[in-house]
Amino acid sequence: MNPALFLHILGAGLLVGALLTAAVTVRTSSRLAFKVLVLAALPSYVLMRIAAEIVRSKQNLDDEVAWIGIGYMTSETGFLLLVAATITAYLTQKRTDAGGLGKATMVMSLLVVALYTVAVWAMTTKPL
Repeated sequence: MNPALFLHILGAGLLVGALLTAAVTVRTSSRLAFKVLVLAALPSYVLMRIAAEIVRSKQNLDDEVAWIGIGYMTSETGFLLLVAATITAYLTQKRTDAGGLGKATMVMSLLVVALYTVAVWAMTTKPL
């Protein structure tokens, strides 16, 4: 068993779970959604990325491989959306009239999950 690969998959699974939790709870408890994003999603992202780099370096995988490029693209775009969702969740809990911000947090969280679904597809089918 490859411990780095296990940690990569564990981090990705925890990240998706945290994003789905935040998306579902932001409408009823923006404070919980913010805490989930800060305390679960961001650390899970860090675990996923560090473990992915360890796997890539140990297996001498080339960055030119399509599925690795897709992984980088989705994780970096996902990180930007994760930070934006965390900021909007924070602002949602601080404002009383923040309905639009709550929706934005939910949409961004679900968009990141969709991006990571593409990454899972690319890593399992390994196109090109």
